[in-house]
Amino acid sequence: MEETTIEFLDQDAFITLLAQRARFSKGDIKVIYDEMVKIFEEAVKNNVELKLRSFGHLYISNIPARMGIKNKMYPPAKKVIFKLAESIREAHKTEEG
Repeated sequence: MEETTIEFLDQDAFITLLAQRARFSKGDIKVIYDEMVKIFEEAVKNNVELKLRSFGHLYISNIPARMGIKNKMYPPAKKVIFKLAESIREAHKTEEG
């Protein structure tokens, strides 16, 4: 299969590309994609950490109460963090540096 240059992918283009590369139907990939999104949503809702090797790490970070500008006090909060796997983050680097 010939590789093409990818400049932008929306959800539909991503599903199409994945279907072509995996040799599954777009319908099958759409079901898998939708279920993956649901799993991420459930993980966030239930404060479940996801470590997906070679893809990324999803977790909730607790932010303590803090003082904002003009002495406004902000209550404790939770922040959803998704950190891509290092191999993906480093993919843009070339051998030259």
